[in-house]
Amino acid sequence: MNLRRGLFRLWIVGTALFVLAIAFVSYGEIKQQFAASLKPYTTFEVQLSDGRTFEVQAPDDQTAAAMIKTMIEALPEGVVLDKPAQPLADVTFVPTPWKTLGRWVSIAFGIPLAVLALGASLLWALSGFAATR
Repeated sequence: MNLRRGLFRLWIVGTALFVLAIAFVSYGEIKQQFAASLKPYTTFEVQLSDGRTFEVQAPDDQTAAAMIKTMIEALPEGVVLDKPAQPLADVTFVPTPWKTLGRWVSIAFGIPLAVLALGASLLWALSGFAATR
């Protein structure tokens, strides 16, 4: 039995299953990024409870609400914005579908390639201990 050939075939099957699993997990995020990149941006005016207002540019109101929540949570405690329109209006949601796709593709193929390299080096090292014929 050829151990190298068998392990390589096992690696191919495992890689195919791993890539399918990554595609299943990442599909929603990638689809959302591409859909957001095709939508025109709308400017949303947000009014705070104390009467102050500012504008946020986003593709939809859900994204605008998420951006506002993130911006408010990112402020250090005790900091009060005197002019919230200036720092908050400059922040816009820019979808990066290709960057997201590239990140997931690098995960889907990088991990199996690392496993292949590790396995090949392990087999190479272990072949040095084989008995001479």
